[in-house]
Amino acid sequence: MALRAFRRRASDADAVAPELAPPAAAVPSRPGPDPAVLPVVRGRHIIDVDTSGDHPLITMIPPGLRKAANRLPLANLAMVLPKLAGVATNFWVRSLTYPMNSALPAPRMTPKFMGLIALDEVVLGAFKTPSRLPSGPEIQRVGAELREAHRHYEARGWLDNPRAYHRMPPVPAMRVTAKSSRGVKYEHLTWESSYAPSEGEPGRQRWLAKTSNQTGHAYVLRHPEPDRPWVMCIHGLGTGIPIADFTLFRVAELHRELGYNVVLPVLPLHGPRRNGRRLDEFMTYDLVDTIHGVAHGIWDLRTVLGWIRMQGGTRIGVHGVSLGGYLTAILATLDGGLDFALAGVPVVDVPELYAFHAPRNLRRRGHEVGLLGSVTHDVHRVISPLTLRPLVPVERRGVYGALGDRMSTAAQAHRLWLHWEQPHHRWFSGNHTTFLLDADARQFVTERYFDWFGTHGATDAAATLDAAPASA
Repeated sequence: MALRAFRRRASDADAVAPELAPPAAAVPSRPGPDPAVLPVVRGRHIIDVDTSGDHPLITMIPPGLRKAANRLPLANLAMVLPKLAGVATNFWVRSLTYPMNSALPAPRMTPKFMGLIALDEVVLGAFKTPSRLPSGPEIQRVGAELREAHRHYEARGWLDNPRAYHRMPPVPAMRVTAKSSRGVKYEHLTWESSYAPSEGEPGRQRWLAKTSNQTGHAYVLRHPEPDRPWVMCIHGLGTGIPIADFTLFRVAELHRELGYNVVLPVLPLHGPRRNGRRLDEFMTYDLVDTIHGVAHGIWDLRTVLGWIRMQGGTRIGVHGVSLGGYLTAILATLDGGLDFALAGVPVVDVPELYAFHAPRNLRRRGHEVGLLGSVTHDVHRVISPLTLRPLVPVERRGVYGALGDRMSTAAQAHRLWLHWEQPHHRWFSGNHTTFLLDADARQFVTERYFDWFGTHGATDAAATLDAAPASA
């Protein structure tokens, strides 16, 4: 009875406020050998939300003081209150004109919502330390590498046909070790990851020198029956360890109560593959390394998909969050055999995100030396989920985004939703840091699992996976 009631609530929530966004305009195909390739549409005009790193209240602070603050440890934390006031003003103005000039709902400016935004800003401020800001020579080096990468990719036709940039990996021999984490038993897969940037590609030797990255890792919970569906859960930036990812994706419930097989690949430079102490090494100002990181991640995810199919798996869905949502969106353009693709608080445009978060002086310098600009956007076509049409059917796609997300931003999630032809979606009044603690987001994820895969060997107890009411 509880399960039937849950499904009734889920079906009532399928049509989630279609009036919240206008129909997506048709996007013309980019000339090239692949008719599925699309131009990347810049995000600033698509949605009426702030996409500059500085709010009007921040720009009132003298430039010299702002520049000095950017160089002081934790000084960015002092900018939390001005930024919070700027965000509140932005949302308030939108609420006065919504829905006439906005594609997203205007959230209620409650103390809880403002606190969640402040939490995102505090985390961002802690990461924006002087050691993470590039020096002048480093900016010039990355700008030169991006220009070389543009020539390299253009000569091989990858800018016109980004799908050709991603080669199909072989499935190597896997080593399987039985382990447990906080009472959850799982298998730890490891293998030799054979990814390498192409010959002559900028940054190739630097990437291959990260030796800890050359071993692939994945955590698996599976049933003995061969017909169980598989869910691949792709983590976000800075995680990739069982204690974090098992909690984030609620893998014990997915495995025991819904009866799914669950696999959690570890992305490059994360978890046991980290190359040092930093948690954000995957996405830094070094945009060439970011390209290699994403391409390597896609290589490893496709390796794991091949292994699942060798085990007899025929039904496979992918759920990624944050950075994992980004790779989920790319994977959906490369593998037509996926049963569903679900992206939570995703990134979709790395150069735009970098411009959003960079201090104003760094953005200006980045444009001067080519770290930001048209060349960078063109180069990132090879790892952009917006340049190719997804192969997963539209009714099997889903996007959810947090209206108060100050990290990957709601604007990026909205761009993916438009590109994916406005599939199942949920916009909720939360932030990035704690998004899967939000009852509305958790409810939406559970609805998608039930609709796409149902339950296997579970009882009405599966309805307890999330009992929060759905909202339209």
